[in-house]
Amino acid sequence: MVRSNLARSTGQADAKTAEKPRAEDRSGNRDRGGKRNTEQVEHRGRAGNNGRAGNNGRAGNRNNGQAGDSDHVGNNNHAENNDRRADSCVAEGRQFATGGVESGRPQDQERRGDLQRFILDLVTITGGIVEVPSYALVNVALPGDIAARFSLPEFATLAFDYDVAKETPGAEFVTFGSPALDKFISLGSEVGRVIRESAMVSAIRVPQNLMGRIESKVGFNRCRRPTLKTTTIQAYERVVFRFIVSYISDEKFSDSIAIAIDASTLADDTDLLDESRTVFWSDDLDMLSGSAGSRPMAQVAHKGGDGGEAPYVRDASGRARNPVSSDGATSTADRANGADSANRAGSANRAPYPGIPLAERRPYKEVLDAALARLQEMSRARLATYQVEVSGFCQRELVKVLGFYEKTLEDLKARAETAGDPEKKSRIEAKIQATQLDRQRRISDVIGKYKMTAEARLDSVTIQVMPKVKAILEVQHKDSVYTQEVFYNLATNSVEPLTCPKCGRRFFSAYPTKDGSFVCRAEEAE
Repeated sequence: MVRSNLARSTGQADAKTAEKPRAEDRSGNRDRGGKRNTEQVEHRGRAGNNGRAGNNGRAGNRNNGQAGDSDHVGNNNHAENNDRRADSCVAEGRQFATGGVESGRPQDQERRGDLQRFILDLVTITGGIVEVPSYALVNVALPGDIAARFSLPEFATLAFDYDVAKETPGAEFVTFGSPALDKFISLGSEVGRVIRESAMVSAIRVPQNLMGRIESKVGFNRCRRPTLKTTTIQAYERVVFRFIVSYISDEKFSDSIAIAIDASTLADDTDLLDESRTVFWSDDLDMLSGSAGSRPMAQVAHKGGDGGEAPYVRDASGRARNPVSSDGATSTADRANGADSANRAGSANRAPYPGIPLAERRPYKEVLDAALARLQEMSRARLATYQVEVSGFCQRELVKVLGFYEKTLEDLKARAETAGDPEKKSRIEAKIQATQLDRQRRISDVIGKYKMTAEARLDSVTIQVMPKVKAILEVQHKDSVYTQEVFYNLATNSVEPLTCPKCGRRFFSAYPTKDGSFVCRAEEAE
């Protein structure tokens, strides 16, 4: 019976719909069949609920009497809206997972390209190998020690696009927030801890009136006027260590201390850093070779006698790389040795200035030891200064503490004298002893609170390379002839002070000794 009524009602609705013009349908008729009979509307509602909710349901929504069908169609619309929201959430979740870089928008492609360039440069600068077989896909090979230290695979395929990662078996998707990127960022934070850079110099040659410049700065006391024997231009290294020293008492504060050591003589160049502030530094060997220009060998070295060192030519053929410093499990000495080997491997066959040889230097371990010795001297001096400042706060707090306990002890003693009961008096005397012990503990706590301690760690190392003129002078003192090296820095255009063999300090006023050297203090001279 229901099926026959369904067929009959459906046929009547179709016939009426065919007779009505389309304009009438837009005019707001309550149902497509034009029927307003309540019984027929209810019948259509039941039929729609049995499976034909398509036309009848939509018609029922416009009829005042079809509340049941309105609910049914509303449920269908609600399900469709939920599907749309689910699809939207999936799309948003996928975009979040890919870091928003899977679309083809120009800004997204630029972000993906920046991330890929970061990984390529980082792997290359740490001594690895990279290969780009296709779009957004990179094959990398890292040195074994670096890969192990940062929990990275030695060989990996990295994808910088979500779809490319899905289509490439074994590829790891790299985007913002991914574990792989976090590891590469940890690796990148160590790059730059050891930097090698060279001074930009317009012309490398022995300056005119070199002897006059030396005599205007260096004074040889109790000696005859020195004579210039030979001059040689070489590239010298200065190693600048930057330490972070933390001073700890009731509060903690830190200082950054820079210490510069000459890698050839182990002299303290810290006071000479101010002269280098106007020097432009670069690690681009091609730029450095262009800045120096072409120079005949006669301008490179001048010999005033038979002795001297003949320079040799090394061609610049690439860009210096920044080695990765060791940290964490490795020690500071290992970091210096790593910089030593990296420096030799990266610049043993190339010099920053064409035609200018690299001067011999001491092992970086010895350079580091010299810097640590100087750091102890500087940190102890600052520690003593800070301790004097803190001692004032310590004294003021001790005055308060002692005043409190003195008053407390006086009250207890007064109560003990007036106590008639022996048991009460013994209790008060026990309190007096406990108070005295507590006073001693409190005094120790206050002194320990304001006691200064210092902790230091190595933050970065900069190897500065600069050309210098090494001048060999002969100085006569009485019947003896002394030989002294004096350096003229072509990067700063200044005469460098001498180095005292006794204390290691720099000086310009020299005094001769019996062993044929010059010292900075007259009391140690001959």
